[in-house]
Amino acid sequence: SPKGKFTMPRLSTLGGATVINILKFQQGACRTFTDSLAVLPPTDLARVGRDPAGSRALEALLQGSAPQKVKQKVLERLAGQWAVVASSGSGAFLLEACYLQASLDIKESIVGDLAKAERPVGTLHWGPKLLARVGVELYKRDPVVWRRRAETSATAMSEFARLFGDEPVVARGLKEARPTQQSAAQPAPPGTGAAAEDESP
Repeated sequence: SPKGKFTMPRLSTLGGATVINILKFQQGACRTFTDSLAVLPPTDLARVGRDPAGSRALEALLQGSAPQKVKQKVLERLAGQWAVVASSGSGAFLLEACYLQASLDIKESIVGDLAKAERPVGTLHWGPKLLARVGVELYKRDPVVWRRRAETSATAMSEFARLFGDEPVVARGLKEARPTQQSAAQPAPPGTGAAAEDESP
């Protein structure tokens, strides 16, 4: 473009909706799609995660019948890419849902990526709240204490769900209201490697 900016095209809304519906089937019927998402290169997976339609497809995978090892693989492949995912409103919403479901190691991968990109992410409309929710300040100050609290919190939530029959934490997170069009329209932060684009998740 004249100003030297490259804007990635959005993924197809119709195509995303089709994938979401397919991922609602049992794993035997949608394995090709779950496996395809799980082997995407990390940069492509991050692009999917920050896209309005793509982020919903990844949410559907996390909520669906795919084996835990497939879901784990998707989260692991996003290591080093979480700041890119967080650079859109849709991606930030997905990141929070992933953080709730993730193992301690992946939680640390998420908070570590966001700590490195704290300044650009913090300038986004949703940035300060996102950084606070994953505990970036505490992680920077004392990673050992952060790990202890993250582990304790995960144990407490799992025990609560076991005792009271509550739905999985990630399912509750994915049912919350999506970012507004105004908040989602902010450009990607400089330094995250994400292209600027408007979106309305």
